[in-house]
Amino acid sequence: MKKILLSMLTWCILTTVQAQMYNTGIGVRIGVDNGISLKHFVSDKNAVEGIVTFYKGINATALYEWQREHDFDVKGLAWYYGVGGHVGFWNKNKSPFNEEGSGTKAVIGLDGVIGLEYLFENAPITVGLDVRPIVNLIGDDGLWFQAGINVRYVFN
Repeated sequence: MKKILLSMLTWCILTTVQAQMYNTGIGVRIGVDNGISLKHFVSDKNAVEGIVTFYKGINATALYEWQREHDFDVKGLAWYYGVGGHVGFWNKNKSPFNEEGSGTKAVIGLDGVIGLEYLFENAPITVGLDVRPIVNLIGDDGLWFQAGINVRYVFN
């Protein structure tokens, strides 16, 4: 029985790795919120992404994403969507809400994401474009959208 379960688990892991576009990618994010991005697939169609940006201070975002690469007839092109949250420390002088005073304030909120990603066939590089609706729950009120381009080096 143990051999059967181990064989099934091994088969699931091997088929999952082969189905996804890549294992892990790390790179830069350019847009309203410049920074670095790390994306790692946890299954054939699901990934986690961590983003550290320097917009109005420093922000750390964690996203869980669903990747759909078979909806296009273009090899290497996928779209994705996801949800997550962020924690940040903003400089009050650079707040998007033009607050008075100086110092730093903490912000915590929810994020969504929808985007396109292209994996080059002959190079370990992806280029992606996404839009993230963001709402702060603590620290600031408001809903806004940030768009960005991700360029990542990928590892298989």
